[in-house]
Amino acid sequence: MHKVFLLAIIWAIHIAVSADEQTQDEFVITYFDNPQMPVLIDILQKSYESIGINPIFKSFPITRGLRMLEQGQVDADVVRNIDVLSNFDNVIPIETVLVSVDLLLLCKKEMSVCSDEAFENDQETMGVYIYNLDSVKKKYGERLKIKTLKNPDATDAIYLMQKGRINYALHPVIKGNVPKQISDSFNYVKVLDITGVHVVNKRHAHLVDQLNSAIAKHLSVKAP
Repeated sequence: MHKVFLLAIIWAIHIAVSADEQTQDEFVITYFDNPQMPVLIDILQKSYESIGINPIFKSFPITRGLRMLEQGQVDADVVRNIDVLSNFDNVIPIETVLVSVDLLLLCKKEMSVCSDEAFENDQETMGVYIYNLDSVKKKYGERLKIKTLKNPDATDAIYLMQKGRINYALHPVIKGNVPKQISDSFNYVKVLDITGVHVVNKRHAHLVDQLNSAIAKHLSVKAP
């Protein structure tokens, strides 16, 4: 009986070790839900395959994915705002620009002010996706007196505007591509250019040059 029990323990340990080894062999790239994400994933899939890596893409909440990358629990993340990366010691950007983003200030149609002057109104509240706030502070500094309601997802602020909770929100869109839902529902003005880059954990620093070249190549193929 004791021998059977011991064999069961040994077998369980063997299975756990095998599972760990399989996980370690995977190259996991996280991403967050966004309508443009399939296009970026396709570019990265082809870029990685061209340097001999077959990555696995896994969806995680936007804040969790970057934390996991910083902690080395995953290998890379599809795209991040380059301005926030200085806060992460273990995350390395791939310098080739993966996507250019317009950060829009959305305003309810009835608001008389729809420009960056709204930032100076400390009586108003603006919804802002948490990872865009650093970029806005960097550009506008002390002018940013408006109250900020930090949201973990870029669409949360739109929902709050539609419910009448706030009058302003910051929202990122692919450069020059404002969704009809936005243009029909709100007034808006561009307040910032954001550069989105692919990022890897620092243990993959040896891949940076190869990825720079591969991503640039596949972006040129994708361009109209």
